[in-house]
Amino acid sequence: MKKTIHTLCAVVFALLTIIGCSKSDDNNKEEEKQEKKEEKKEEKKEEKKEEKKLIKTSNFNIPKEAKDIISEEIMGQMAANGMTINEGMNPPDIQGIFNAKTFELVYSNLEEENKGIGLISLDYYFKFYDQKNIKIKTSFTSGGDNIASEQESIISGSGNKFTVYMRVSGTKREATYKIAIVISGEINSEGIRNCMVGLYMLEKNDPNNEILAVKRIRIWVNQDKFAVRE
Repeated sequence: MKKTIHTLCAVVFALLTIIGCSKSDDNNKEEEKQEKKEEKKEEKKEEKKEEKKLIKTSNFNIPKEAKDIISEEIMGQMAANGMTINEGMNPPDIQGIFNAKTFELVYSNLEEENKGIGLISLDYYFKFYDQKNIKIKTSFTSGGDNIASEQESIISGSGNKFTVYMRVSGTKREATYKIAIVISGEINSEGIRNCMVGLYMLEKNDPNNEILAVKRIRIWVNQDKFAVRE
């Protein structure tokens, strides 16, 4: 009888030991998984840091007239946060009318707007014409609002890549404002690929505080990645 009891005790102890080891192994595996996740997060952070280091944020090879419209400092901030600045003094011919449809807000340097990242803006139309070397005229509407009409602009770029720079005076309801606008993309016979728009509010008279604050940046990216030529 004693032998049987000893044997049962030994079996139970062995089972408990196995179960305990199994739980311990499971815990170890979970810890390892969590550690790997944390390592991957850190790796991604480092990758993003390296990518940012490679992004040019000053000494842009663009016409002086473009830097008179929007300072290199502001262009650098835009570039560091996702805006493409296409350099070069021999831009492509981008004349035409383009329907960019839907744009998504991907960056704002206004802290309270961070919740609005992903905000959608509809019905973007661009018209580029009278292009002569680095000078071009631009008309630009968004959501039915006339943002720029026959606006004298400067263009930089090379190959099929371009960036247009303009300074616009406008009104919206009771507000008046001056804003710098940067439009970038890659032109082809069918339209503009990877179209994006950067905005920087220069000054405003806005009694109801309805529009973008002064010295604030917004970057919008075309959701379809393509603005169709019309």
